[in-house]
Amino acid sequence: MTTDNNTFLIFKIFFFPQMVHIYTAVAFLGSLVTACVDDDAKLQSFANQMCPTNPPSCDIKGCVDVGALCSADGAQGDKIRELCCLTCTPPTDDILPSLPPSGAHVFLLAGQSNCVGQASKSLLNRDGNFPELVGEQSGVWFAGYRDNLFYNSTMEAGKASNMFGPEISFGQRYHELSGAPVLIVKYCWGGSKVSTHWNPTTTDNSWDTAMDEGTAAWLLANKADLRNKDKLFANLVYTARLAQEELEAAGVEFEWRGFLWVQGAGDADSTWLEYASNLSQMYDEIRTKLQEPQLPIVDTGSSNWNQVRSGKEHARHLVQGCQSAVAEWNMGAYDVDTTCIPSPETSCFFNNYDLYNTFGWDPAVPESEKPAGSSTDTLRCTCMGFSTFLVYLFILPISSFPG
Repeated sequence: MTTDNNTFLIFKIFFFPQMVHIYTAVAFLGSLVTACVDDDAKLQSFANQMCPTNPPSCDIKGCVDVGALCSADGAQGDKIRELCCLTCTPPTDDILPSLPPSGAHVFLLAGQSNCVGQASKSLLNRDGNFPELVGEQSGVWFAGYRDNLFYNSTMEAGKASNMFGPEISFGQRYHELSGAPVLIVKYCWGGSKVSTHWNPTTTDNSWDTAMDEGTAAWLLANKADLRNKDKLFANLVYTARLAQEELEAAGVEFEWRGFLWVQGAGDADSTWLEYASNLSQMYDEIRTKLQEPQLPIVDTGSSNWNQVRSGKEHARHLVQGCQSAVAEWNMGAYDVDTTCIPSPETSCFFNNYDLYNTFGWDPAVPESEKPAGSSTDTLRCTCMGFSTFLVYLFILPISSFPG
């Protein structure tokens, strides 16, 4: 059963003598929501509980997956999970066995909103400048969450949701450079902080490693909670274990090839030294949990926060074994005539005109503010541009990875 993309949440149970009607529809989320396949047996079982005196008479009119609302907070979320999320069988894509039996390169992608995905599938399709990113990608796979349910599939913009993040461009470019089959394992949460949400030393993100059985099931039972923002580090490890266990079950040989971190704004209130300490600590711990002490790290997301950028640069020197690179697009360039003296917390910001001439100018910038000879290209002010930039950002760091 499918839903209209413009449907608003409707949740009603009608009790009549001899009859129960269950209606569940979704969602204000537009095309982000993918309807699940109804499990009639489970639905009937639920209806039977609602009218136990005469179960055969229970009539089920329909139940549609509530998608992302399965993680809603409060009483609404509790009721949705009770009546809907457990009464639908999510669609699955059993594709991991289609990966080559050896040599799969696996990357773990995490961070905040730009990692979650702010680029639009519809804009990508209309743009026409990146045909290699449109449609199903050859040699690239994805593992992550769709409608808050873990799944894996071939990589395709808009398959997990209408919006996508850097996984689309990164996976394509890495495969193009290496020729290796690549799997991107993604877990991100908007507005998150390294100092708290991703901090492996907090009570919410740490556990007794001596008791840890090393499985996703154990971690879910003892620590992880995908609805809890304070447990993002634990949830990241849980997600990595899920992907790894599916690869192992499918008989696919693989190796972790890198950790991709897209975050920064959430910790803009930290000093550069605090951010560097928290970030390097998280880097070291994710390497430990993956049992990859030399795992390469690519970090981006500082934007215009100078203290965040400084923290990232310092963190890559603090992290054990190094193997870390900061990839940022430079909106500013140094002015030799300035009297400003840069420091870790003081930026001397000047427009990098080469950047705008290459990628296009914001249409709102008046011609009088552009230097002579500037290009006439414009850049649509959508986050589509950010993911496109990442195609270029990751070329140098990834091409320098071993192997």
